[in-house]
Amino acid sequence: MKSIAVIYLGRRGGGPVYAYEMTRGLIENGYRVYAFISAGVENLENWRTLKTEMTEEIRTYDSEVSFVTRSIAFRAREYSALKKKYKNVKIDACYIPMAHTWASYIVNLFPDAQVIDTIHDPIPHSTNRSLYEGLIRLGDKLMKLGVKKRKPDDIVILSKAFLDCVCQKYEMDAAHVHVIPHGVFDYYQKCGNGRVFTYPLDKINFLFFGRICAYKGIDVLAEAFRAVKEQLPTSTLTVVGSGDFSAYEQLYRDLPDVTVVNEWISDEDVAGYFQTDATLILVLPYVDATQSGVIPIAMSCGVPVIASNTGGLAEQVEDGVTGRLCLPNNAEDLARCMMHCARADNSEIIQNAKDFIQTLSWDRLSAQLGDLVR
Repeated sequence: MKSIAVIYLGRRGGGPVYAYEMTRGLIENGYRVYAFISAGVENLENWRTLKTEMTEEIRTYDSEVSFVTRSIAFRAREYSALKKKYKNVKIDACYIPMAHTWASYIVNLFPDAQVIDTIHDPIPHSTNRSLYEGLIRLGDKLMKLGVKKRKPDDIVILSKAFLDCVCQKYEMDAAHVHVIPHGVFDYYQKCGNGRVFTYPLDKINFLFFGRICAYKGIDVLAEAFRAVKEQLPTSTLTVVGSGDFSAYEQLYRDLPDVTVVNEWISDEDVAGYFQTDATLILVLPYVDATQSGVIPIAMSCGVPVIASNTGGLAEQVEDGVTGRLCLPNNAEDLARCMMHCARADNSEIIQNAKDFIQTLSWDRLSAQLGDLVR
């Protein structure tokens, strides 16, 4: 069976789960896997349970300052040791589940290997991520200082909507750009007993869950919920996620029955926001999007989903079948969808969504990935 080097050097969020699940699937499909992961990855203990040929835990960085110091240290000492260690190890493909500025270091350990990149965001979001963008700029400078950045042989994207865009942007033939959709995120239900958020049993509860940033449409949601609250007094809204909420505080300050949990949610605590006996509806009012890892979490937990009809979200949510789609950046249409979902019998949609998401098992998706290895 062929050997694959999985290179995931991120630390937090949905990325570690996505990378772990795809890697687990590769192993279960019989591939020989060498894993190169960040020593600070949030789900490190799960990675340690995988039956890899070898797992390298690499100390990475968590700020622009530590990026510079750790890059110098890694280049001076650890990279040389890895190069010596893997000099005679044959790897058929290097698989990068999510981009990282250090990935090229590991790829260059295996000059003859096929390179497969998964690109989660083919187009930039309408938001300001200064740290992320700063690290990318620093990474590009570092590559120019002597670390060769290899062009991928194949690219994996998660939505058909971006196929033409990726082919053009990366100057790739369509035969080398592959769509493998986002898998089911039932990982969080298996993470153990974290805290459980309590929703009122006698009310209709709307939930926003995810990182707080401009393209997520938090302002649109505030306007929509104000309209919903006038028509449906027995409704609540919970906004959960880390990030700077200051731009939205005034919009939400005088809204009744709103709870804001503005903090990072650990893997152990994620399921506690979705598993409930109360009536709960997930709302993702994105202004623009590629795809969402929150949608599979909700679907696997039996929570109906309302999402904006933008980017690849329509490939994750079929309107009226597995969820509801609204016009992006349109508070009036979002409020309409919220009211419709609140008053409807969603049992069929919930079951359809559960059936749909189970077709996206990680063993099936990783088998598709493995088939790309030449």
